[in-house]
Amino acid sequence: NAETNPNHPTHSLTLAMAAAAAGLGPRPGLGLLVLTLSLLPRGAPLRLYMVHERGLDLDTAGAFFRPEGRPSRDLAVLAARVKRKEMLNSGPDDAPFRVLDACAGSGARGCRYVAHAGADHIMFNEPQEGLREAIERNFGTAAAFASANPSAHPNANPDHIPDPDPNPNPKKKRKLSVLKDWLRNRFKPNPNPNPIVTYEVRRGDASRVFFKCLLDNDFYDVVDIDTFSFMPRIIQAAYWVVRRDGLMYVTATDGLASGGRAARRTFERYGSWTTPHAAVNEAGLRYLVGFAAEEAAKHGLAVRPWFSLYSSHGPVFRAMLRLERLREAPDGEVALADNVGLYAHCNHCPDGSALPLSADPGVWRCPSCGASSYRLAGPLWTGPLHCSDALDRMRTEATALGWDEAAELLDTLVEESDDALPPYYYTTRDISKAAGVSPPPLGDLMATLGQSGARVARTHIDARAVKTDAPFSAAVDAAREVDEHRRRAREAKARAKAAAAAGASAAAAAVILAQNPTSNASPSHLTRTQIRTQAEEEDEEEA
Repeated sequence: NAETNPNHPTHSLTLAMAAAAAGLGPRPGLGLLVLTLSLLPRGAPLRLYMVHERGLDLDTAGAFFRPEGRPSRDLAVLAARVKRKEMLNSGPDDAPFRVLDACAGSGARGCRYVAHAGADHIMFNEPQEGLREAIERNFGTAAAFASANPSAHPNANPDHIPDPDPNPNPKKKRKLSVLKDWLRNRFKPNPNPNPIVTYEVRRGDASRVFFKCLLDNDFYDVVDIDTFSFMPRIIQAAYWVVRRDGLMYVTATDGLASGGRAARRTFERYGSWTTPHAAVNEAGLRYLVGFAAEEAAKHGLAVRPWFSLYSSHGPVFRAMLRLERLREAPDGEVALADNVGLYAHCNHCPDGSALPLSADPGVWRCPSCGASSYRLAGPLWTGPLHCSDALDRMRTEATALGWDEAAELLDTLVEESDDALPPYYYTTRDISKAAGVSPPPLGDLMATLGQSGARVARTHIDARAVKTDAPFSAAVDAAREVDEHRRRAREAKARAKAAAAAGASAAAAAVILAQNPTSNASPSHLTRTQIRTQAEEEDEEEA
């Protein structure tokens, strides 16, 4: 890749080593080393941990980094762009846009906020040692990108060119000392090419950093918490540093706790009880948002999910939450109780329903089979997982940036944001199993349900699932109707094909009889060999 791609970070190094292998120069000692290093750009790492994402060449430095997580980073950047424009339209123009990356790793995720969302100040916090240089180097790359792209940061100064010489008036030194200084400066992190953007790097536990920010009156508009597994204490401490109407991006990667296979672990971490069912991945998002909402209420805050995202690698559950004053939320203090409830799952079929916390579970009946035997899960978030207004503005930003994949994902999230849809979905596998037919195409199933008056939508969580306000029994009937329609279509196609074949045979027989008028044979007496021979002769004549 380095030999064929001029933009590869080790391209120059590869060419220099190839030249040395070809025998250029009588003494490939210190001179070859200097030649090799001089071909590298200033600040280039001697590592192969480089990733290219949305125009940025970032050094992961061996830190944990998933290229598959780009959709979640894209949506976070788009939400931050929307938030930043809100600040510019409603507040003073000189109000800085501040971002805190609580678990930065190599800083790749935080640098996306600098390069694409126009962050004026960013704090990187990473507990792991040995990543500070990579963070500073990546910040220099992101700041340079922001300077060269005013659409990402309108206040950037593209004419600013950093002084490449840290010592403009060097004194005479010995050659070896000069070489040492040159090598030291060559591999220092890039200086900030955009002095308008400031940054800070800390190393410590995220919750302790949050409390330190609280003591220093240091608050942020976006706080990104990308933790491993699920750490409630970090989310609990993050509320102290998020500004009013700010965004908090929370994470959980514990698939066992949210998937109903470790109910006790779910209770220990979320304070909720879980049970296995078909829509456990959506339930995982709802456990996460529900926990964040309950903790926010303790601070007098209400959460409004701008978007919630499930990724199968991991799995990873992420939610971008806007924090608002509880007394200013819709319906005041009852907003939390209206959006947090229980989920009743039938023991006899895949159906279920959401129940408010004030409901009497003893009178629940399955809407499909009428059974009264069920399992309860919760408390969990039963309100909308997305804000349609925020998604529309994010999609506008994605279109402006040319991020087609993010725009398609946002289209699916917009479908899911319908308030009339229940907090779960049905898979085509369960539907076809109950109907006794092959799994129907999702589009045909949704069209059939829609014709019956039901609300339907796709879900980004499972490509073979449908969200609908119709009961499971209605989905089963729709699957049977789709299967019957497809069966009739196959039969009609087979009849048409047979009729076409019969028509072709009759036409060929008529030609043969016309060429042999003395023959007593009728078309029914002609053999297939004769017909095939005649067809071959016609093909030869056309050729």
